[in-house]
Amino acid sequence: MNKLTLISLIGITAFLFLSCKEKSTTSDESPPIAFSSSSSNCLTQTLQKGSMLDSVFTSTFQNTLIIDFSVRANCCPDSNRFVISQSLSHDSILVAVTDTAQNNCRCNCMYMVHCEIAGLPQDRYIVRCRQIDLNGGIIDPIHLTVVNRIR
Repeated sequence: MNKLTLISLIGITAFLFLSCKEKSTTSDESPPIAFSSSSSNCLTQTLQKGSMLDSVFTSTFQNTLIIDFSVRANCCPDSNRFVISQSLSHDSILVAVTDTAQNNCRCNCMYMVHCEIAGLPQDRYIVRCRQIDLNGGIIDPIHLTVVNRIR
């Protein structure tokens, strides 16, 4: 075997060996961000001692950011009425709640909105919660707060 053939054979073998290398099982990529949300039924009975102007906002942030806050809306119908959207831009999170029900009754209720956001890479976020009408106009800028991850 001449030198040129031997060098070519070694080069081809090295190329094939390196190109067939398995990818690392560890990754520098962050896990995907997952949003979930839900809303309660009317909380009139539990809020009778407080004013309808009272609002609730709580948050915890460890692995998952959990946000609970109240919104005011007409009491009819009582369920399946809210569209909840969540968006993330850099260090800001916006939660927008839209009431899709028609105002069918002469009463208002407080409803609780529950949101969970998993896979957030940063330790600090500015959270804005808003109630929006069907045309996209802001009814209520409900809450604006900074949340920090608990280690």
